[in-house]
Amino acid sequence: MITRILGRSLLVSHAMVVVLAIGLVLVTVSVERSGVPRAGLVRALVLHALLAVVWLGPLLCGLATTLTLTRMEHRGELTALACVGIGPSKLRLAVLCAGALMGVCAFALSAVVLPAFAVDLSHAWVWTGDGVWHAESQILVDLQGDGRVSSTLLSAADIQRAEPRLAPWSALRWSGSLGEQVEMLARPARVLACIGFSALGLRAVNWRRPWVGVVGVGVVLLTIELLGWAMGAQGQIPVYVGGTLALWVWVMAAWPQPSMRRSRPV
Repeated sequence: MITRILGRSLLVSHAMVVVLAIGLVLVTVSVERSGVPRAGLVRALVLHALLAVVWLGPLLCGLATTLTLTRMEHRGELTALACVGIGPSKLRLAVLCAGALMGVCAFALSAVVLPAFAVDLSHAWVWTGDGVWHAESQILVDLQGDGRVSSTLLSAADIQRAEPRLAPWSALRWSGSLGEQVEMLARPARVLACIGFSALGLRAVNWRRPWVGVVGVGVVLLTIELLGWAMGAQGQIPVYVGGTLALWVWVMAAWPQPSMRRSRPV
């Protein structure tokens, strides 16, 4: 019963946080692209909204969990549950399931929906494993070899794989570029990171400044993930490290921080 009620509250909070994030993105993009034709503006709005949900999914999970539990605390519900012997360990299952659901939805968006709106992002020059390809003249320049120029026709899948972070899951190949390998590890890792941030939100309710803590940890870890992805795609660090940096949230969520806690009735 408690798990069902908490799960419903978590889903509502996740929806509220996602809508708020999308609203901020829509306002920002609308201001930046105010002179773009309507069709291009709508595509840009949808694209950036999807990017926010997919790439910021773990942080949104942590914020949604923190929102739910802080509201329950202010209403005295957590204290009442503690009085009848229901502590954080009894609430953990619902919190982790909500994070897993959010992570799976973000994975599905990145695998199917997002690539459909990222088609127009292909630039005049496309970097491939064989060199740089000019889209208009369909000429491939081998920059890694002797600079040989050849006429090559790339398929739609090859163009998508040139931008792994925006490519559909079915187009990614482990035998392809380092960026594809990193992305094939990063997307499942981001699902687990959503679960980790939900666990972090469960702990943050005991902190003095839960919102500051969750946002701070989220920004730091997402920045590390972005740098790790870029370094892994360039071969500066191993692919398995660059693609799994999102899982560092488990270390941060499990690390004890007694100085940030406040006293609570048990």
